[in-house]
Amino acid sequence: MDEVSVRCMGCSQMSTLEEAMRTGWKMCQHCNFTICNFCYLNLEEQRCLSYLCSPKNRKIDAIALPADKIIRSEERRVGKECRSR
Repeated sequence: MDEVSVRCMGCSQMSTLEEAMRTGWKMCQHCNFTICNFCYLNLEEQRCLSYLCSPKNRKIDAIALPADKIIRSEERRVGKECRSR
C-alpha cells in the first residue's frame, strides 16, 4: 500500500500519516478534519476551522489521529477510484 498523506486544515501542510502521528497531529471528532500540532496549539478559542464545524461555532473536539480509520477511508477512496475506471 502506498503511503497515506494527511493535510492540516489550518495551514494546509501535507504530511505522511506516520509522521503526523509521531508529531502529535489531531483530528476533530465532529468532522474528521486533521490539524497539525502547531495550528492546534494556536487556534483562536479552540474553534474548529472546518466547513462543517465553523458555521456552528464548535470547539474542536480533538483526538489523536486514529490510523485505522484514516487507512480505511483511503482504501475506500482508492476502491471507488478503481471502480470508476
